[in-house]
Amino acid sequence: FKTRDFGEHKFWGKTESQDSVVINVKKGQEYFIRCGIKMGVAVGKPEMYLIENHIGIKEYEEIE
Repeated sequence: FKTRDFGEHKFWGKTESQDSVVINVKKGQEYFIRCGIKMGVAVGKPEMYLIENHIGIKEYEEIE
């Protein structure tokens, strides 16, 4: 996601529940959010975590 609208942004995912990450976006910075699903009662629930850039870059490069 690229933006020129810097400042606080909320990124979220929703199924039967919602999870979100709030990032204070700064010019020239990269941010990585790890997203996953954990089991809920009927459907999976989203899980989102802001992770360090060096970890995000490594995991992104490993995606096929």
